[in-house]
Amino acid sequence: MAKLNKKELEWLQVRQRYGLSHAQVQMARELELVPRLLLKQEQDSLPEYLEQSYQERFQRAQPLLVLSIEERAKQEQRDNAMQKLAQKQQRGGTGGS
Repeated sequence: MAKLNKKELEWLQVRQRYGLSHAQVQMARELELVPRLLLKQEQDSLPEYLEQSYQERFQRAQPLLVLSIEERAKQEQRDNAMQKLAQKQQRGGTGGS
């Protein structure tokens, strides 16, 4: 399992507490909402609020590509590893004679 940072763990808490789908959590993230503040919302209104706000802002019902928090963390770790490898190869290739 990919290592999750503090904010991703907060999103997991929100998802579990309110029974949100991966799409609804991604909507909240794309709306740049703060997970700590969402934990203070009423349980019944949160999913509807997310869907309505997302529709108003992006003019679509849900994100085009839905990734879970865990999938997103794995992808980010893979991307970081590839970037470090590319930087290492670049430095090695430009070295002296």
